[in-house]
Amino acid sequence: MECGSWYGAKVWHSTDKYKKTIYRCNRKYGDKKVCETPHLTEEEIKEIAVIAINKVLRNKKEIIETIENVISKIGDVSNLNKKKIKYEQELKVITELTEEHINKNKTTLQNQKEYNDKYDELVRQYDETKSKYDLLVEEISIEMARRKLLEKYVSDLKKQKTLIKEFDEMLFAGFIDYIEVSKDKKVVIFKDGKKIEI
Repeated sequence: MECGSWYGAKVWHSTDKYKKTIYRCNRKYGDKKVCETPHLTEEEIKEIAVIAINKVLRNKKEIIETIENVISKIGDVSNLNKKKIKYEQELKVITELTEEHINKNKTTLQNQKEYNDKYDELVRQYDETKSKYDLLVEEISIEMARRKLLEKYVSDLKKQKTLIKEFDEMLFAGFIDYIEVSKDKKVVIFKDGKKIEI
């Protein structure tokens, strides 16, 4: 991750008996400067994962307590839901005012410039409130997704009773978010944000 790019699978010796898949920086030779991060074989990635997962499992009680504490804080979206309801009410009021304004114009003779100015202001208020509402809904969704991810992570941790002796694809997918690779170290980033240097 010296250059910040992701690793990707590359095939070496694709047409002979030495064919092998390795993982290396996707921009290794893309820029003027060659990225100096090493390539990794699938076996090396699996070994890194086993070591990192076992380090987490050795401290799983403390990790579970920490994550459950985090879950209790991020899982409470009640204040965000109160704001959401407030925005929904504001949108309803603005919509009703706009409809009244339009209906009044149909039945009552009025200055059209004043009508258009007020209409434009109501539309502006609606768009501004809707934008805030949409951002809030997205924030609530992100918080709930994060909570579910951490709950799944804790559940998987609790199920794992022993250290692992070999690579387990399900544990890898359930525990590890990604691995950062630099010239002289590898850092495993777990789904809860925990980092373990290998």
